Amino acid sequence: MTASLTPKEQRAAAGVVEDETAAPGVTSGAPNGPVAAVTGARADVEIVGVTKRFGDVVAVDDLSLAIGHGAFYSLLGPSGCGKTTTLRMIAGFE
Repeated sequence: MTASLTPKEQRAAAGVVEDETAAPGVTSGAPNGPVAAVTGARADVEIVGVTKRFGDVVAVDDLSLAIGHGAFYSLLGPSGCGKTTTLRMIAGFE
C-alpha cells in the first residue's frame, strides 16, 4: 500500500512553488518564473510584482502569482481585497 501525499506534497509534485514567508497561496519569484524554477516549464498564468491603483486607492499591491499548466486556483478574500481587479488584469480588461 502506498502512502498518500499531503496537500503540500501534491502541490509540489504539480510544480507549484510556495513562498513559506508569504501569505498562503503566494508563490515565490524565480528569475524565469516560479513554475520554471521547479519544472523547467513556463506557467500558463504568471503575474510578477503587479500593482493596480485607482486614484489614491491601491486595489492590488505587489502581487506575484504563477499558475502551472492544468492547475486549478480560486481567489478567496473579503470584499474590496482585489479579487475581481486581479481577474480583470489577467483577462486584459485593466
